[in-house]
This record gives sequence, structure tokens and C-alpha cells, in this order.
Amino acid sequence: DRRALKLAWDSGSDFEREQCAAFPWAHNGLQDASFAPVDGVLYNASGKGFRAVIEERNAFPDGTGCADGGDNNTGACPLGQTVDERSPRDGAAPEAVVAGVACGRLLAVATTEKQSSAFIYDITVVSRPKLLFVRHLSPASKLKNPGVAYGGRELGEIDPESLVFLEAEFSPSGKAGVLFAGATSGTVSFWEFSC
Repeated sequence: DRRALKLAWDSGSDFEREQCAAFPWAHNGLQDASFAPVDGVLYNASGKGFRAVIEERNAFPDGTGCADGGDNNTGACPLGQTVDERSPRDGAAPEAVVAGVACGRLLAVATTEKQSSAFIYDITVVSRPKLLFVRHLSPASKLKNPGVAYGGRELGEIDPESLVFLEAEFSPSGKAGVLFAGATSGTVSFWEFSC
């Protein structure tokens, strides 16, 4: 049947292996809405049940919070100090993928849910894809919890669920790039490719 779908390539354990090699501090880590600051916007807009979850994430030493949330005060832990119980089962948990042309090559960009990493592959020859590089979309998360990083205007994208690949002719800068939207961080960024 000509309409059949045939496997040409499978990433296998690339995401898990490369995520760990590039950003060992984020490997099997967790950062989601429950890491919001107590008395922050999300906390104040939430019901009693989710407020209790946020309070637990921020409490130290009686909860799961840290002695230093990244600003020398107790609070939610930075990503680099967390462990996601599901990660050993779920792996890197790819969340979204887009593809487009940049630098004369067909590229694919995939992101992981909880670790906020982006994987850029050259898939011009799809049977022999090449991982070009891995980027972390919230490097401040290594040492700062989301509230502290957000306050310092360096949060980046946490839980990047939405991506848009903009080829050069559609890019506002004239260079191909990717728009990343962080579901948990509530942020959007545009990253350009350097050819």
C-alpha cells in the first residue's frame, strides 16, 4: 500500500544519553508549576489544594524545599537539585518537535518536558540524522528556582510545549530560527541559527 507509513529513523535513547551528557544537573530533574513562589501570582490564583502543593515545594526543612532557592533564602529547589520520580520510567519525555530549513539543511528541533532541553538534528538525510547540538532553555535553573530566576529576568522556557520553526523568509530577523513557548514559565523566546 503506497499510503503506508514506514519507519526511516528512531531516536532511540539519544535524548536520555545526550541530555545527561550536556546537562547532568538537569538529568531526571523536575520543574513545573508546583515550584512557583508562595504568595506569587500562580499561588494567589490557585485553589486551596494547589496552594498546599506549592507550600510543600517551598517549605524547608519540613517540606521538599531547599535551604537556598538561588537567592540565599529558603524556597523551592532549583532544577539542579530535584529528582523526578517518573523520569526513570519516562526518560527525557520529548514534548514537541518541529522541522524546517536553516543554513541550507533540513533541521528538526525537539524539546523535553521537565528538563527544558532542545535537541537540534540535521535530518537532511533522514536515514542518517546527525545531532548538531543540545541547548538548555533555562540555564538559570541550574542554581535558581523559577521564582528567583523570573525575578532576575533570566528564567527562559520551562516545559517548552510549543515550538514554531521560522524559516529565514518568514523570520522577523531574516535568519531562520525557532520560537519556544514555556508552558510552566509563561515565557516565549526566539533563537536564531548561526550558519
